Amino acid sequence: MPTFKLVRKSNSPNWFISFTDNGQTQRAPTWTEDKKKAEIELSRFVAGYEQQVVPDEPTIREILKGYLLAPRPRKLSDGSVYGAQALTTRVGDLFPAHFRQEAAKRYADERGAADGTIIKELGVLNAAMGWAEREDWIKQAPQFLMPVATPRSKDRWLTKEEARRLLNATTLPHLRMFVMLGIYTAARKGAILDLTWDQVSDKVIDFGEGTGNKRRSKVPIAEPLRVELDAQRAVATSPFCVEYQGRKVTHIHTAWKTLVRNADLPKVTPHTMRHTAATWQVIDGIPLPQVARFLGDSERMVERVYGHHSPDYLKDAVESLAF
Repeated sequence: MPTFKLVRKSNSPNWFISFTDNGQTQRAPTWTEDKKKAEIELSRFVAGYEQQVVPDEPTIREILKGYLLAPRPRKLSDGSVYGAQALTTRVGDLFPAHFRQEAAKRYADERGAADGTIIKELGVLNAAMGWAEREDWIKQAPQFLMPVATPRSKDRWLTKEEARRLLNATTLPHLRMFVMLGIYTAARKGAILDLTWDQVSDKVIDFGEGTGNKRRSKVPIAEPLRVELDAQRAVATSPFCVEYQGRKVTHIHTAWKTLVRNADLPKVTPHTMRHTAATWQVIDGIPLPQVARFLGDSERMVERVYGHHSPDYLKDAVESLAF
């Protein structure tokens, strides 16, 4: 049996149950700030860890909790956990049959969040309901359409001149390391901040498995990045490639805001590094399957998001119009 303990995260007042299963550290929500109530949830969790008890009439709250605790090959992403928490707070006391199209629309209206957030949260609910149906907790999962439109993907990417400007504006070593890794590996922010020196070999960086649909990849090390990594490794005082004062960097929000302001690059986010790397590759004519492998994404997604940057984009379609 794993060792279970209560922990708190810096961005949440609630207690979480932390444990290691199959070599992966996982967290389960207790949904409470009260330490005594959290300890009760912990004891119930430990008692039912190997076998969940099916409620007679499961509410959405119980279904979400069961879904989060269900064994799976990979742990759920933090986004799924936060989405389940938001759903539990607002509709947890409803029964599944209550959540139809009107309830979905009301949830979106009252939630007051961005459309992308609404879609992610209701996607978690859909997945949980599907799980409950497969596990015979309920007879049929409720059906509803997304009450908001899918937001358009952001198309902000840096020119090479802008990238140089961004890098030249960095005054903090850990931020410079982050920018270099972002541009030369196209990795997501979380993967970069989690990267340790034992994942960096002479030729390749292995970002690991990832969680949920946020897959990670193995990428070769470009020479400019190698120089940066060698310099940073020589003075490293922690296992993490991006460190500050001998500790892992857990967030870069404040430093990033200062950086983009100094570089005069508004609306550039850490994720822009990944978008930039993929866009440069497509513009240079790198085949989309190769770009997809570099990103750790599907070829279909790369075609949808970046395909219009390709020099051959719709070339045959245009040539067919000649007369």
